Amino acid sequence: MMRKAILGLLFAVWSFALSAQQPAATPATPAQTTTGRKVPEAKTRQEFNDYNTAYALSGGAQMEKAADDFAAKYPSSELKSYLYAKALHEYQNENNPAKMLAMSKKVLQFDPDNTIALVLSATLLADSLEEKDPDRQQKIAEIKKDSNHALDTGE
Repeated sequence: MMRKAILGLLFAVWSFALSAQQPAATPATPAQTTTGRKVPEAKTRQEFNDYNTAYALSGGAQMEKAADDFAAKYPSSELKSYLYAKALHEYQNENNPAKMLAMSKKVLQFDPDNTIALVLSATLLADSLEEKDPDRQQKIAEIKKDSNHALDTGE
């Protein structure tokens, strides 16, 4: 019951965060957020258009493929993590924990300070932890690392 409440709270925070994640349309002077983090920007109009096209999709698998395609086309894009974050959200809506964990790891690959991905990663690992898990200690270490880092980066 507690896990459902936590996941419900995380979903609400996640939904709010996603609604605020629209990148700048044109390259300009790097903007800063109130937390001091640079606001991601598209380098070209085409990158911005492709990002918006991909972001408009729904469904976990479709969103993941769009994120993979975008990342392949724009390997240095600052926007990749947002597409993987949306895929994570889509898989969350579909109640697919395995894919949620995979997408949270993708998000963290490109944005290691993403608080929501850190919390979801730690939660999903904790939920899947079993007494006879062969890599139990490794999972516990990752849970601790992700949750502690989430506390450090929390907004």
